[in-house]
Amino acid sequence: MARPKSSTPVKGRLNLTVNEQTRQELRFVAAHKGQSVSELIAEWANKEALKIAKKTGEELPDPNQLSLL
Repeated sequence: MARPKSSTPVKGRLNLTVNEQTRQELRFVAAHKGQSVSELIAEWANKEALKIAKKTGEELPDPNQLSLL
């Protein structure tokens, strides 16, 4: 019997190219904060977007209307 589909939203994938030192630093921070590298990057991106939106007076884009480039 087929497994029922999950109701959780599908997450897009993004490949990043970083040097080995950056990779180790991300793993170090992730381990000490108890988060995944993806969660760290998402948290950073959110903070930066809020900071830029506040500085420029623009509203944040609607995530439902964005697509991966």
